Amino acid sequence: METNKQRYKELITKRVSAKGQITKFKNYLNNISKEDELSSIQLTELNLKLAKFEALSVRVDELQNDIEVLNPDNIAAEIDERDNIERDIIINMATAKNLLEMFSRKNESEQRRNSWEEHRNSISSESPSLDQFCKFIINRANVLESTNRNSNNTDNSTPSKTHERGSNNSQQNPNQRRAQNNIVKSFASTNNINNNKHKVPKGFSCIVCDDSHRIYDCPTFKSKNIDERMSDVTRYKLCLNCLRQGHAVKDCRFRSCLEPDCNERHNTLLHRPASSAKQIATVQEPVEVVTNFCNKNTSQILLSTAMVVISNPFDHQRVKVRALLDCGSQSSFITESLKTRLKLSSHPIDTLKVIGIGNTLANNVTESCNIVLQSLHNKFKITCSCLVLKELTGRLPKTPIDTGLLQLPKDVQLADPMFHQPADIDVLIGADLFWDILGNKQITLGVNEPKLRSSQLSWIVSGPIQSSVQRKVVHCNHSSVCRYTNSEDNIGKMLTKFWDLEDIPTRASMNKNECESHFLTHTTRTSTGRFCVKLPLKDTADCLGDSYKLAKRRFIKTENRLKRNRTLKLEYTKFINEYEKLGHLTVLKNDYFNKNTIPSYYLCHHAVLKQESESTKLRVVFDGSAPTTSGCSLNDILMVGPTVQDTLFSILLRSRQYKYLLTGDIEKMYRQRVVKYAGIGLDPFY
Repeated sequence: METNKQRYKELITKRVSAKGQITKFKNYLNNISKEDELSSIQLTELNLKLAKFEALSVRVDELQNDIEVLNPDNIAAEIDERDNIERDIIINMATAKNLLEMFSRKNESEQRRNSWEEHRNSISSESPSLDQFCKFIINRANVLESTNRNSNNTDNSTPSKTHERGSNNSQQNPNQRRAQNNIVKSFASTNNINNNKHKVPKGFSCIVCDDSHRIYDCPTFKSKNIDERMSDVTRYKLCLNCLRQGHAVKDCRFRSCLEPDCNERHNTLLHRPASSAKQIATVQEPVEVVTNFCNKNTSQILLSTAMVVISNPFDHQRVKVRALLDCGSQSSFITESLKTRLKLSSHPIDTLKVIGIGNTLANNVTESCNIVLQSLHNKFKITCSCLVLKELTGRLPKTPIDTGLLQLPKDVQLADPMFHQPADIDVLIGADLFWDILGNKQITLGVNEPKLRSSQLSWIVSGPIQSSVQRKVVHCNHSSVCRYTNSEDNIGKMLTKFWDLEDIPTRASMNKNECESHFLTHTTRTSTGRFCVKLPLKDTADCLGDSYKLAKRRFIKTENRLKRNRTLKLEYTKFINEYEKLGHLTVLKNDYFNKNTIPSYYLCHHAVLKQESESTKLRVVFDGSAPTTSGCSLNDILMVGPTVQDTLFSILLRSRQYKYLLTGDIEKMYRQRVVKYAGIGLDPFY
């Protein structure tokens, strides 16, 4: 215990000394930044100091790691101390690099001017020609190119201490190298201020390429896109936040992503920008969720996948592929690439169209193949016919899954052991086989966690899982297969319906004949010349339910409209008064139909106001289709008679036969008849 305390004090003393050197280097940079130019000696001095500072940064990193191990009770304060030191180191190194580049350019410009002046003095003529100047530029460029080439060769032929350490490390076995990655430092792991490669401790190697650098300095890792980086993180079981081994992201003690407005627990190198303005070096790929059922959660949905053996039923050639179990598809499918690999013989079929979610046409299918599907883990085997498509769906899952977050049973044989890694789908098992394959046993991993379901192919994994990637698109694999009819056939059918609609029938329908017979039997004329008619009923009015409450409710809505619109109220009041004045309505008491106990139907009505109309600004519409409590309306029990007026086209043609025409408008034509109710009340309105 005393030894640890003494060691801790020594480390603190060394850290204080290192911080003093950092401050000293910062002051040195501030002083030389005030200079207009630096001599070659000063530039050399700056280069040497920068190299020493890089070595200092590595020592400070190692010191801080040891301090954090010896002081676990105050780890939060130590992490803050690390952040402050790293920020100062990064700023100082970036400043030194910028100063070197700036002063080097100034010196090169001065050297070029001096070279030209020397060359100009050697020319006999007072004013050099353009050709002489061009020759000087070409010669100077050749000299600089040769110098740079020699410098690069010298750098490559002189191994640095870092390379020596990497070569020594290469003699170790892979397990040792991966174990050493447990001490990956978080220095600049989430900071994109500069892309400098820092020196690493002796014996350290990158887990991705086995070179002597940290994973966030690895050119191989940084050249990959986000999905490939996520795949590496999952493969090597690294923390999503600090890119270290040995713990999950939920237990990570380091800072999260440094991108603005990002609160996700992941490393900056794994950040997916929300817009093109925030993109990092790699190109962001489209983000989408693939699910059998529409899901609005941001969590990723694992679909049921299984590794199966597909074989040619004739020559028994076999291949292992990933299959998607989709009960939302009416048929099973395979890809064209799988058909080519197995040399399957296809059968031409009548063109089928595959319809997806939203009743949209996705693909046309013209061929099918017979395959033998077999489990990898038991003797289950089935022969089936599959439709052939160029592509079934995208790679599933869309992003790698951290299996460390799942508590999978160790004694369970998974149908797809690599379900967490994105891979292509070559077979889609539809509802024609799905329920024959699915078992009845289920294991739940927890709330909002995937479920394991037994099947003939072993246990399949499916369900929601937490993901750091937000989903912006919902995609559904549902597919329906039906016979294909081309556009010409559809147009032909539409034209046929159009001509049938316009065609003059050769014989009246039974309903129209009954209406005509009813009219001849029950229609009379009064002494004033009005027609007295009876409503043509299909059946008795006993099927009508209560219509009073609905009519009253709609009338209250009309009254509310009248209160808000004064013009509408005036026109409506005028219409009702005229209706009563002409004798077209009679005011009834509320209990009239209750006392008489006869079937009745209250007509709902509403007012329609058209200010632009020149003749009738207000029109009252009576709704005979409003259902009663029994679901039956007035229009449901009335027969539909023939159209008594000629078409406008016929009237115009006939009018051309006469020399003189007399036109007129019969006002309120349909209100000029008298209705015989025969013991029922079918025309009152509320």
